[in-house]
Amino acid sequence: MGGSNMKGYHGKVLEVDLTAKSFKEVEIPERLLEAFVGGCALGAALLYKRLNADLDPYSPEAPLAFVTGAFTGFSPFSGRHAVCGKSPLTGLWGESTVGGFFRGRAEKVWR
Repeated sequence: MGGSNMKGYHGKVLEVDLTAKSFKEVEIPERLLEAFVGGCALGAALLYKRLNADLDPYSPEAPLAFVTGAFTGFSPFSGRHAVCGKSPLTGLWGESTVGGFFRGRAEKVWR
């Protein structure tokens, strides 16, 4: 028992480049999964090195993170995920948590 699956993740993220129409799997360092339970905190950790003050939030290079939490998929948390990135309104950090079927659909991709 143990490993990333036990933390509600599969130890990887899907990095999608819409401009190049490409994608790749990227391993999430175990230390991030241990330090951040998930949701917006994990999104911030994953985006920390990719965001800078000069980056235009509308730029194709501006990343967004669609992240779930370690408890997503377990009632009553089953339908929640977060979208994180640089806010076009403030130019600072922006995040939103939303409900729906994203997590369930994304889960099927990893199986």
